[in-house]
Amino acid sequence: MLETGTKNVYEIMQKGKRSLVYHTPWFEKDGGEISGIIELVMELPEQYPHY
Repeated sequence: MLETGTKNVYEIMQKGKRSLVYHTPWFEKDGGEISGIIELVMELPEQYPHY
């Protein structure tokens, strides 16, 4: 991801709870080089459909 600038999104289940994991590159300035990766993890409600 640091080389290509692509994002990665997936769903996991840990300890009986489902979560959505979102990774995306972070840029210091518009059009600048990739400075790092942001990881966002959100717990999903049980009634949320799984695809």
